[in-house]
Amino acid sequence: MTDGSGHFLSYQLYENAALTQVWTFNSAGVGTGLNGSTDTVTPAGNAVNMTLAVYGDIPAGQAPAYCSGGASCYTDSVMVTVNY
Repeated sequence: MTDGSGHFLSYQLYENAALTQVWTFNSAGVGTGLNGSTDTVTPAGNAVNMTLAVYGDIPAGQAPAYCSGGASCYTDSVMVTVNY
């Protein structure tokens, strides 16, 4: 993620709150799910709305640049494509 002024923080995305199941990506940068398999989610019953949680972790030891907005001035976007 970046503050827009050339400063970056690395982070990792996970599939679970315990941060033990890494959301992996293939060489094209496409998320492939745990252990390289495609994530498949089946809604219960006739559900049309679903919530999928993704968890993030910023490793310790990084030195964020000061900005007037504090740590929240760093942003990034993650695009998810849903096929159904």
